[in-house]
Amino acid sequence: MDLKIVEKEPIDVFIKYIDLSDKSLKRDGIKQIFKDEDNEELRYSLRSILEYIPWVRKIYIVMPNTKVKFLKSYNEIKEKIIYVKDSDFLGYDTANIFAFTFNLYKMEKFGISKNFIYMEDDYFLGKPFKKTDFFYYDRKENKVLPYILSPGFSELDRNQSQRIYDYMVKEKDKFKFQGGQMWDFSIINTEIFFMKKYKGTIINTQFTHNARAENIDDLKEMFKSIQSYRYIKETLFSKERHILSLNQPHYNNLFQLNIKHRKVNPIPFDYIRIQNVTEYKLDMPLFVINTGGDYEPTKDDYSNQRKVMQNRFPLPTKYEIN
Repeated sequence: MDLKIVEKEPIDVFIKYIDLSDKSLKRDGIKQIFKDEDNEELRYSLRSILEYIPWVRKIYIVMPNTKVKFLKSYNEIKEKIIYVKDSDFLGYDTANIFAFTFNLYKMEKFGISKNFIYMEDDYFLGKPFKKTDFFYYDRKENKVLPYILSPGFSELDRNQSQRIYDYMVKEKDKFKFQGGQMWDFSIINTEIFFMKKYKGTIINTQFTHNARAENIDDLKEMFKSIQSYRYIKETLFSKERHILSLNQPHYNNLFQLNIKHRKVNPIPFDYIRIQNVTEYKLDMPLFVINTGGDYEPTKDDYSNQRKVMQNRFPLPTKYEIN
């Protein structure tokens, strides 16, 4: 009975996307990052979605661009794919991923389903999934809720997190605070804020950097819960990721596990660095192909990535231009 309830639940997909190779795109005050130029990741991410979770109702692509260049006209794709300008979604233009993800609840006004799957253009599915892999029915709350997709847990030590934070601040001149270092620092910020706000033993989750299940009501509650953060402007309104930003994906997992007590489904995943992509079969259930922190990919890296993705997902969808 519970499985049938989940199977009847409408589920959409949210994809954050940007194509900086679009010459018509103007982004004042935001520097261009070469890795954000389109390397066809979205093409193959969409292929993986439509192959392995064809039951999704709609796919929302949220971007500063007006269209995706390899897709057919909007009238030909809108039965399945919806475009949303990120300036309409957020109300301002930013390259700060944490501002995006803390505001995900605002997608409700664009018609996204109450429960949805969050992805980015370099996230991929590697096997068929059912709705019940991402969501479950909770009899106590009498509604469908998202699983936490994390393979590992540990007890979070506030003193240890504070020591790491203090060290990084003291030695800040030695750190670039960009790429991987900025990401790591934001995780420490997030853990300290979370532990100060919610007393008691905190269980930490292993962050997967892959597709995750979301719920609009939970996202609203999460957004309200960070308003007491001292550096809320740096989290929500900086044009680029700030070293004092809260890390929303990490906060999301902490909140879901410790406050909402959501169930866990440890789906195997892989984080594949673009420079090593030819060494993988891309056969994990969930995987991401990313630059890996501060690494600057070469043209050969991008070329190899396209070849590997094409081999893994060779069949075009009906929404692509022939």
